Amino acid sequence: MPARRSPSAARRPGRRPGRQRSTLVALPAALALLALPATVPAATIFGTPSSDLRLKATSPAGDTIYTDGGHDVVQGGPGPDVIYGEGGHDRIFGGGGNDRLDGGSGTDQLAGQDGDDTLTGDVGADRLDGGAGNDVLQGGPDLDRLVGGPGDDQLDGGSASDQIVAGDGNDTIDATRGQDVVDAGPGDDTIYANGPNMAKKLDCGDGNDVLHVSPATVVGLRERGRIIDCEQLVVAPLAADPLRGVHISTSDWADGTVTGSAGNDELYGGHGSNTILGLGGDDIIFGDNRPDNGGPKARHQRDVLRGGDGNDTIYGGRNGTKTIYGGAGDDYLQGGFDANVVRGEGGADTIRLVGNGRNRAYGGEGDDTIQTATKIRAFVDCGPGNDVVRYGSVKPRTRNCERKIDAWAAHKRKLRAANEARNAAKRKARRRAQG
Repeated sequence: MPARRSPSAARRPGRRPGRQRSTLVALPAALALLALPATVPAATIFGTPSSDLRLKATSPAGDTIYTDGGHDVVQGGPGPDVIYGEGGHDRIFGGGGNDRLDGGSGTDQLAGQDGDDTLTGDVGADRLDGGAGNDVLQGGPDLDRLVGGPGDDQLDGGSASDQIVAGDGNDTIDATRGQDVVDAGPGDDTIYANGPNMAKKLDCGDGNDVLHVSPATVVGLRERGRIIDCEQLVVAPLAADPLRGVHISTSDWADGTVTGSAGNDELYGGHGSNTILGLGGDDIIFGDNRPDNGGPKARHQRDVLRGGDGNDTIYGGRNGTKTIYGGAGDDYLQGGFDANVVRGEGGADTIRLVGNGRNRAYGGEGDDTIQTATKIRAFVDCGPGNDVVRYGSVKPRTRNCERKIDAWAAHKRKLRAANEARNAAKRKARRRAQG
């Protein structure tokens, strides 16, 4: 994951001599917020223990405020304020400026409001609302709710099961440590869910989003949760178990990219135009995730399916134009029901063409077997190697093919032989009956 601004990079500074400070006494909760004079430049304020502080900062230079242990309400001013909630259940509002808000322990509510703010929930079940601006929101070890708002925000729920709502903008979301529920919202978002824990739900929302997931996360989401509207899925293989495969699919109608791992993967496309990359391992790839449920939109999809290394099995699916690359290894490649371009590339591949549209097959290197279904019209270039073409009732146009077998004629010969044997048995039975 790319480096991000750390909300905890600057923690509570020491109370050094010579810094301006004020000590605030407890105020009745019914009173309005106590406003610091606007003429005070960049004050450092310390609350009293066990007091409920009500304070509004007004300095355009920015104030530093420590509330101490009460249940406090603090409103930041127009400057870049630094506000520490310390203990207690606090409500802290940043106001204008690029503020840094730290709730401390307790169940806190932090609102950045305007500016590029940094909010840290710390201990306790907190609510963090970034507001306008490019904000950084950092949850803690408890159940937090993070709301990014407008702007390009960075949100990290922490180690518990958090709720993350990114809002508008091109946001970056870290959901690697807890069982989070993520709603990325509009914008081109990047979501990291490739940690050891399994997220409960990942909704990428509108925009061209990228979801980074681990094999364990994907398998868990298939069994217990959901991935919604995520255009590009990047699977990060587990270093401890590089042979472990994944099962992953795109959204039903989304155009997206699915990337497998070094293991043995099972990858499904949606009804949109998909690019599926198997990478290493013996992969199984389906161009459609519901091969029995097409529709007019599905017929316009254009899928690119690449097996990569390993002995792969690739099915083009029911609808749309398919371009299939077997890659290295001995692959089984079956085109879709419409137009297809199938390239075996390296290895001893088996290619089967079943589409009603324009079909082209290129065997590539290796001893390949290429089959065309009955009544399928196709062009076949077998390439280097000792290759075999088996065709149905329509003979394909061929090039560089060592053997061509009329499978339909052979099938008819078998049918005739079976009929002749059956008729001979009937005649023999009648003769026996006649004595």
